[in-house]
This record gives sequence, C-alpha cells and structure tokens, in this order.
Amino acid sequence: MTQICVGCRDGGAIMRMVAVRKKTADEWRDTVYRMIGRGAQVFPDEIEPLTAYLTATGGQVPPA
Repeated sequence: MTQICVGCRDGGAIMRMVAVRKKTADEWRDTVYRMIGRGAQVFPDEIEPLTAYLTATGGQVPPA
C-alpha cells in the first residue's frame, strides 16, 4: 500500500492518516478511486486488496 501512495505522500503520514480516518470499506473504495483519478498508479486487480487493507487498518463498523 505504501508503495502506491508514497508517490504523493510521506509513508509515515500515510499510516497516521489511515489510523485516524476511520472509514467503511465503501468509503475507502471511494477514496482509492478518487486517488486513481488524481493519478495514483493502481492496477484494477489491486483495488480490492488495497481497499481491504485500508479497511482492516483504518476501518470502522458501519452503524447497525
């Protein structure tokens, strides 16, 4: 994950951001697509594993 994001951000800053910004899987997926739109080099087969990683690291359980 850090290799994908480090092109625009500092590696330590990325991990702090992920830990602070608690998002659902859908919100993280939207973030990944937004970053792709801004030029992040993410292959289609990397989107779901990246979303899963972000959700596991900085995810939240959606309200019941």
